Amino acid sequence: MPSGFQQIGSEDGEPPQQRVTGTLVLAVFSAVLGSLQFGYNIGVINAPQKVIEQSYNETWLGRQGPEGPGSIPPGTLTTLWALSVAIFSVGGMVSSFLIGVISQWLGRKRAMLVNNGLAVLGGALMGLANAAASYEMLILGRFLIGAYSGTAGRRGPAPCPVSSTIPELGGGSGRPPSALSSSLCPGLTSGLVPMYVGEIAPTHLRGALGTLNQLAIVIGILIAQVLGLESMLGTATLWPLLLGLTVLPALLQLALLPLCPESPRYLYISRNLEGPARKSLKRLTGWADVSGALAELKEEKRKLERERPLSLLQLLGSRTHRQPLAIAVVLQLSQQLSGINAVFYYSTSIFETAGVGQPAYATIGAGVVNTVFTLVSVLLVERAGRRTLHLLGLAGMCGCAILMTVALLLLERVPAMSYVSIVAIFGFVAFFEIGPGPIPWFIVAELFSQGPRPAAMAVASFSNWTCNFIIGMGFQYVAEAMGPYVFLLFAVLLLCFFIFTFLRVPETRGRTFDQISADFRRTPSLLEQEVKPSTELEYLGPDDEND
Repeated sequence: MPSGFQQIGSEDGEPPQQRVTGTLVLAVFSAVLGSLQFGYNIGVINAPQKVIEQSYNETWLGRQGPEGPGSIPPGTLTTLWALSVAIFSVGGMVSSFLIGVISQWLGRKRAMLVNNGLAVLGGALMGLANAAASYEMLILGRFLIGAYSGTAGRRGPAPCPVSSTIPELGGGSGRPPSALSSSLCPGLTSGLVPMYVGEIAPTHLRGALGTLNQLAIVIGILIAQVLGLESMLGTATLWPLLLGLTVLPALLQLALLPLCPESPRYLYISRNLEGPARKSLKRLTGWADVSGALAELKEEKRKLERERPLSLLQLLGSRTHRQPLAIAVVLQLSQQLSGINAVFYYSTSIFETAGVGQPAYATIGAGVVNTVFTLVSVLLVERAGRRTLHLLGLAGMCGCAILMTVALLLLERVPAMSYVSIVAIFGFVAFFEIGPGPIPWFIVAELFSQGPRPAAMAVASFSNWTCNFIIGMGFQYVAEAMGPYVFLLFAVLLLCFFIFTFLRVPETRGRTFDQISADFRRTPSLLEQEVKPSTELEYLGPDDEND
């Protein structure tokens, strides 16, 4: 342990526990405003679907003139609406590969500041689309908001790995990290927010502060669902305001971020600026002497220089990383092809189909369940195995999808099935937040060491956003073609993902990279049982033991 910590630590030589400073609170709050905005833009497009489609129809009629057709063709309307929903994912897909360059070029804080330009422009386009009689403006605005979100806070959740080893500032013990920052995370907001929070958070609060990213996302979804009610802003005249409100958290973040310090890890390790890094550490920790934390940064920099990052092409061509990369991609497929985004993008219409009298309120109920079980997952993810939770979530979602199919098939004969459909959707959302929501990102981060991890996260992110786009664009067409059997399709996919996870995905909680890699070398069938967390002494090499 560096001597700097001995000097300012407790009597037994342990490093002092960093207190929560006002600067730390301000920095975390300012950052997670981006995640709140990301969640808002996931949920905002759902409730006002009917009134926005009516606006599209009016715009179409205005362009056709008196001699044109009576109304917009149903197929054209379906395509326009699906594009309005799915273009969000295209923006995220494009921006997800820019986070590494942008965060290194501008720094974490300035990258978030610049990123808000996309949010303001996108929100303005959506807010003014109806007045300009242009659904193209709304679609372009959704694309820009998706690009913003791709860099701000990915739906999933997407906890990215902390690579810092500072015990009181985002550090680790040498075991695979469980959250929250990486040099390349999934998307811009989805990368920048957890990256920044993870690098400034003290170790004893890193898990709690890291989960604020996902909690802000689900709260944003819930706020959008409530404001989207017809009694609020989900009306034919106020829906542009509903979509345009996304500029408010962007403006607030623009006002607050300049008051926050830059990540000390970025300043020292990426920019080699010891003076500014020391100043940032003092502001965040409240310590007068930060020599111990700075010594840890120097040690981390030395270790990182020994393991150079792999490029994307190097990763794809590596036989060593082929199996964990395949697992990483399939886990992302299990998250997005589970059907969860179909529920959140189209839950109002799903509840209408199921015969629910007040579908908007049922959608809000799903948002509440989503928020509650996000908190439950926070309690479970460090207590139970990643693999165990993922299997539990997939199995539960599969059962709920089958129950939803049965409810839709029996609805005409048994009206009470509408209540069963509500229970099925609520259960579907709850099991998602227990397993397929958080777990894929945890496992992906823990399958790779620091060198290949950035490229692996980029591949996983691209897979995630691509599937998000496919679901957003294609669900309405599939639902029309399959009718009440549409959730049976998701049930089959979930069953396939369950089998794959059972046979191929190793347990990663509390295990070192060497232990996980040994599993891939030893056997193609990874039926690993949950193991007790390894201690730091178990991970220390011979040189460390002799020190």
